[in-house]
Amino acid sequence: MRWRVTAFSITQKLTILITGSDQGLGYETARQPSKHPHVHHFISGRSTEQVQQSTRIHLKEDECKAVLDRVIINVSDDDSIKAAVEEVEAKLGDAALDVLVACYVLSLL
Repeated sequence: MRWRVTAFSITQKLTILITGSDQGLGYETARQPSKHPHVHHFISGRSTEQVQQSTRIHLKEDECKAVLDRVIINVSDDDSIKAAVEEVEAKLGDAALDVLVACYVLSLL
């Protein structure tokens, strides 16, 4: 995968939050951006333990060069979403979230 970045300076941090990036499709989606030093990536998921484990794997096995942060979010719970938004805003300060990718699976069974 090649990244084409326009109107963005490599000296700035690109902030990315991928929901469900602690496992499955979200984790795989998060692997490539996390290899770049100009990325501030929020690893997110519903389980604190799973998010912590995913962060450790990113740091040890995935050639991670990004700044990693964690946020617990359950996208099917409005209160969880509000709490996650407040947490991300607090961690970013004056910066903004540049990319939000929704990777979650709804179980219909």
